[in-house]
Parts: sequence; structure tokens; C-alpha cells
Amino acid sequence: MKLYIFNTIKCITVVSVLFFGETYRETLGDALGLPKEHHDISGKQNLACTDYKINNYIYRLLHDKESGDKYFEILHNEEKVFTSEMGMSYEINTGDAAGNLPLPGKDITGDGIPDLVVEGYSGGAHCCNDYLIFSLGEQFQKIAHLYGGDSSFEFKDIDGDGVYEIIGRDWTFAYWETCFAASPAPEIILYYKDNKYKLVCELMRKSHPEFMDTFAKELERVKSDPAWTDEVPPALWGYMLDLIFTGNRKKAYEFFDRAWQGDKEGKKKFIRKFKTQLSKSPYWREIRKMNREVWKRNTR
Repeated sequence: MKLYIFNTIKCITVVSVLFFGETYRETLGDALGLPKEHHDISGKQNLACTDYKINNYIYRLLHDKESGDKYFEILHNEEKVFTSEMGMSYEINTGDAAGNLPLPGKDITGDGIPDLVVEGYSGGAHCCNDYLIFSLGEQFQKIAHLYGGDSSFEFKDIDGDGVYEIIGRDWTFAYWETCFAASPAPEIILYYKDNKYKLVCELMRKSHPEFMDTFAKELERVKSDPAWTDEVPPALWGYMLDLIFTGNRKKAYEFFDRAWQGDKEGKKKFIRKFKTQLSKSPYWREIRKMNREVWKRNTR
């Protein structure tokens, strides 16, 4: 009798483990957007696709094996709600590796609704990274289409409030007055507010005591740069951009005045061109506002 009861309990335990284990794997697959199916679309033998299920949504990556073109579709309750452009390589975080992208279905905006981030890469020597962010709620919505330029974005909850910030670079000065390898690209931090992504200046600002040691070292480095013989060293406006993008524009122009070689011609012309190029940044309004607010606060 005891043996019968033991075997019965053992059987129930094994069945329960198998059942709940399979249920867990199915739920995990939905939550992480793991690949669900690979197949050829009927009637289009050269068009292969891979489906990733995220709750009631499917992210479908399509590949034309003949032309090499790739694109993706998003389906909600089996109805197509979005089709991407062709000519780029697209990726999501499938859970195979950590990467810079959040897992599909992760709420990154803090509104309680699952999101999906798709990274697109155009290929080529330097360019370009694009990011499409979708809200996967009862109502499908494309939240943003962000341009990463020549570097990738990193999605990270920096301040621990449960909302992901986006860390990237501003490539406004790519190829400006120098080659690409020497082109400076200041760091930017974005966050989602008022239904759009904007700079989170509070996380980008740095006060004077934090950089004064660096300021002196950079000043000596730029002043002694051998590039002055033939050109203006890119390190000059590279550090100026670092200062401006941390709320220290006034200090940036002080750096320019002190670093410029006394007998080097074209100082006024150069600074005018620099300011014109800076105004082309997609974040210029917010950068200008951040610097004005810092000046006002520091002069009280």
C-alpha cells in the first residue's frame, strides 16, 4: 500500500513538472520573443521568414534569398499592422545574447505597455544605425524612429526608475574639417517624455569641479598638438563639444580662446563655422536650453 501511494505521488509529481515546465517555456518564449517558426511563404519559394511571438503580436523577419533584400512585418492578432522598408539589415534581441537592445515585450517607457525595439543597419563603411520603437498594447503604435548614425544605441535604466534611457552619439560633426576617424561625436542621453524621446539634460550635465582637472590637461594637449602646423586639430572642437554637451558652453569658448595658437590665422572664421555646424545638430534646441539654464543657475 505504501509503495502504491509512493508511486502515485511520484507519477503526479513528474506530470506536474512536465506540464508546468512546458507552460513556463511557452510563456518565456512569448515574453522574450524567442524564435517560434522558420518557413517559406507559400507561393514565394525564394522568400523565407522567421516568426517571433510576443503576446498577441508576431514580429516576422523576411528574407528574399534571390535578391538578398530583408525587411520585417508586425502582425497583431494575425493582422498586419506594420511593414518596414527594404535595404537594411534588421535585428531584435532574441534572448540569445545580452546586446544593447531590450528584450521584446519589455516596457521601456514606463507606461505599463510592452514595447519592441528593432535595430536597422544599412551597411557600408560607416553608416548607419536606425531604431524603430513600437508599443505592443491593445492599440499598436510606432513610438519613435531614431537615427543612431555611425554608432549603436544602448538601452539602459541609468537612474533606476524603471524607465530605459538611450545612450548614443551625436554625429553632426562627422567629416567636418577632418577625416571620419578623427571626427568627434559627443555623448547624448535620451528618455521618453510627452510621447517622444528627448535629451535628459539632468543626466548629461557636469559641474565645473568634475572636469577642471581634465580641462587643464586637455588644454595643454591641444596647445602642443603638432597638427597646428597644417590644420586646426580636431581635438580642439572635440573637447569643446564635450563641454557644450554637458552644459558648459561658456567654458567651451574659454577653452577655444586659450587653446588657439596665437599666430594661427582664421580664428574668427573658424568659430563662426563651428557654431553654424553645431546649430545643425538635431538636439541643438535642447543643448542650447540646457546651457542657458546652467548659466542662469550658476550666476545666481
